[in-house]
Amino acid sequence: MEVKETNLREVGSFLRNAELSGWNWVAFSSLPNDIPPVFEGFISAAEAQAFCYANDVSRSYPYEDDPYAVREKYLDYRFMPVETLRQSYQGNGRTIATAISQNTFREAMESQSVQLLPGQPIEQVLALVQDGRTFPVQWNNNIDPAKEIDRFHVFAHRHAGHQVYEIGHSLRMIGSFPSLDEAERCFKEQLKSDPEINEKSDYLLIGQYKGRQLIQDMEGRPEDYSGLTIKTAFYQFDADHRAKVWNELEINSLYEPKSIRHFLYARFDHENQILKLYDDRLQEVNPDNLKVSTYPDHFNYEILTIKNSIAMEINMKNYDYLKNQAMFLGFGEEPAKAIQEKMATGANDFTVPHQTKFGQDEVKSTLHFGKSNGGDLYFFKKFDLELKQPGADEPLKQTYFIGKENNYTLKERYNMLDSRAVYKELNKLVPVGEGENRKFKATDETYKAWRALDFKQTDDRGNFLPKMMFWDHEKAIKNYPIKELAEGYDRSRLLASLEKGNPTKVTIIKDGQEIKGTMAANPRQAGFDFYDSNNQRMEVKQVEVQKAVKQEQGINSDTNLGKTNDGAKVVPLQNNQTNDQPGQSAGKKADQKESENTAKNNRQSRRQRMHVS
Repeated sequence: MEVKETNLREVGSFLRNAELSGWNWVAFSSLPNDIPPVFEGFISAAEAQAFCYANDVSRSYPYEDDPYAVREKYLDYRFMPVETLRQSYQGNGRTIATAISQNTFREAMESQSVQLLPGQPIEQVLALVQDGRTFPVQWNNNIDPAKEIDRFHVFAHRHAGHQVYEIGHSLRMIGSFPSLDEAERCFKEQLKSDPEINEKSDYLLIGQYKGRQLIQDMEGRPEDYSGLTIKTAFYQFDADHRAKVWNELEINSLYEPKSIRHFLYARFDHENQILKLYDDRLQEVNPDNLKVSTYPDHFNYEILTIKNSIAMEINMKNYDYLKNQAMFLGFGEEPAKAIQEKMATGANDFTVPHQTKFGQDEVKSTLHFGKSNGGDLYFFKKFDLELKQPGADEPLKQTYFIGKENNYTLKERYNMLDSRAVYKELNKLVPVGEGENRKFKATDETYKAWRALDFKQTDDRGNFLPKMMFWDHEKAIKNYPIKELAEGYDRSRLLASLEKGNPTKVTIIKDGQEIKGTMAANPRQAGFDFYDSNNQRMEVKQVEVQKAVKQEQGINSDTNLGKTNDGAKVVPLQNNQTNDQPGQSAGKKADQKESENTAKNNRQSRRQRMHVS
């Protein structure tokens, strides 16, 4: 495979970074496309494969109200050892003239209980074997489960039952036991529980192989190298009994031999005529001691031919990358022409202006681009955002920096500057370096959190400091009489919009009638803000919604959710009203009124405090 979109300098730079970072694997898009290939480094094959799976398709935001939505693009990411890329870089893809016959290769695999992956032609692998390169294999071994299992677990598995099969599975360990008898007693006890409570769960009794990490699929079944499913139970309708009963099945016996399989990596040792076997961190390993493995379905078998492209071709690919990056971050196609014109000047740094409106709010941005130290490629470094709202004396300003991870779109940044919060999955950062050179580097560990701006604190550049909040909004929203929560698709769209920080249109159910309005997430107060069609604040109280909404829509429900069915209390808030719940003390009301006055003063003062370098 010829890599036309890059040059030797870029590959050499990646290889130097890989050596410093300890990367064993490299992932990249293997198809020609508008975005130049970016080589991503990883320590383990599992991490590289997860990246390939997640990035095969570059998806847009699937919402009708997003003016910057784009079509999906198939990128076909693959991964391979960094050493293979190094060989291509040093030898330009030429193979080593070391002949080996198919028979010799097959004999080596058979003597070590190793096979090629299903459907993998031996002719394709031989090219890597003769070149001394690494390739994936599978290892098979027969075992006696009664001797290999030293721990038994009982799991409850649940699935929401919607049309998207891959989403909604959950596993919960009921108990872990040293003997099969104890595990079976626990398993039986679960089937005696109230079926009305447990009918949405199925149960598994699993044996874990000693010295192995238990790896389970979505249904809770263990990978065959890590454990054995002994029993399952499902609560199903039985035609003979004309009722739902527990259907208990024995899947495997401890006293029947089983074959286990591991996926690992191999390199042919020409001197000793054997295969050297490696784990997914490319450490030499004995398969008997391997604790975990991953099927390498994104592995690249092709030998790269790296082309030293001319500078103009690189610049055009660099331009396409910046153009798409600006578009994906919500600036649309407008900056593209200015980016191309500024790049043509060859300046080390340049800026591009952008202007848009969200409702009545005017948003001006300045996009900053520049070259890296000693490099020829431009990077999108940061953008300055200025928000001018009707009636405001001064605009609000903030500078946002662009990184490889954790980037927010223009609309999300605007929402945060407009006092709302955004919910996102973020990479945990760790400090690297000391003193003035101290920076933060993203790790593979992620977490989800709400992020907003703290308008009471600024850094030395005048930027408001970020504020992180943790609040289970999906749990909280269930208790509100919102029509869109009744359907899974509408509920997903509602949550996705709220998580982006958008004021979102909703339908409130009250006394059998539908009231149109908008709502926004407010993690600072662990709740939601509601507004009527005239954008006036209104109070929406929590009720036992699922039953109330279904009955008001004429839908029967078999689920016992409680006794109350009084719908929502929707009351416009006047200047002299608060959001007090019935029964609050006078002291609490006074505290809440003082809190609202303080919030109002903070909003006024933050406009006078804003400075950006």
